[in-house]
Amino acid sequence: EVMKKSFIKIVNEHLDYTLPFINNQVLIINGDKDKETPLYTAYKLNKEIKDSKLVIIKGAGHFAFIDKPNRFNMEVMEFLLQ
Repeated sequence: EVMKKSFIKIVNEHLDYTLPFINNQVLIINGDKDKETPLYTAYKLNKEIKDSKLVIIKGAGHFAFIDKPNRFNMEVMEFLLQ
């Protein structure tokens, strides 16, 4: 019960106001079939974080790194090597 309450509190915590203050490069990867974190949240992150890159992986769900590992790894490597 304690863990459930903690989880609910974490999931419902909104830190949107901090996004404009992120000064690092950020890679946002989202699967187009993600039901846990819908695409609109990825678009919002990309808009609010100054130096961010958004990659939408077609056919991937919430765990894009499992659903499409080659594409996921390629995007991460490209981002890190830039």
